[in-house]
Amino acid sequence: MKIFNVIFLGEAWSASQFLLFMVGFIIVMSVVITLISTGVDKSKEIAKNVKTKIEQKKQENVLNENIKMSIREYQDSKNSFQYFSDNRLLNIYDQFQSGLKKSNMEQLALEEELVKRKLINHSPMHEKLYAINKDIFK
Repeated sequence: MKIFNVIFLGEAWSASQFLLFMVGFIIVMSVVITLISTGVDKSKEIAKNVKTKIEQKKQENVLNENIKMSIREYQDSKNSFQYFSDNRLLNIYDQFQSGLKKSNMEQLALEEELVKRKLINHSPMHEKLYAINKDIFK
């Protein structure tokens, strides 16, 4: 029987040594490839989570900005309405009732001023807010 030798990295290896080396090399490469693919999957998942968090933060910022604008509108309206005549306030209130005006925050401030002046006996917007808060914060 002829002895089979393989020259690998400058050394002569027998067939069994070379075969054992190749099996080990294949196993190591399989493990490395598996680890790389798992790492890629995890990095994709992390990137997806980061993207989701960024989108949530953007939506939160938009919501906060809308809230600030609504509060500003309410404060501006409330400050202005205290200087209006009763007739002017009732005229604006009629515009809200007929649907010509639609600003909830302005309507809230208007109703507060009308109740304060005893031109209306209650604020429908405050009743709506009370009902909403009651449902949300049970």
